[in-house]
Amino acid sequence: MGRRRRRKGSPAAGLSSGAGVPLTSHPPSANLAYSNMSHKLSEVAMTLHGLPPTISVEHAAMLLGVSRSAAYRAANAGQLQTFRMGRRLLVPTAPLLRMLGR
Repeated sequence: MGRRRRRKGSPAAGLSSGAGVPLTSHPPSANLAYSNMSHKLSEVAMTLHGLPPTISVEHAAMLLGVSRSAAYRAANAGQLQTFRMGRRLLVPTAPLLRMLGR
């Protein structure tokens, strides 16, 4: 058996991993206009028109103005409604539009 090397900054090394930190500091129903992405509001409004019934998590992340990984974390935490279709994780458009206040 070989020895395992500890990675720098890992919880085993004594540094905090940030577990328990909330994903966002605002409520899940916060309006997009109050985010730091307000300069993209017109772009988002154009892409909201004519959405299919379901979209990918990556597309939802773009509409919400968050990173792909933040969208997957929100989905995992239950802040973003999703369902599985085979191996794909999809976001229903209607709840997403309600969350955006549209």
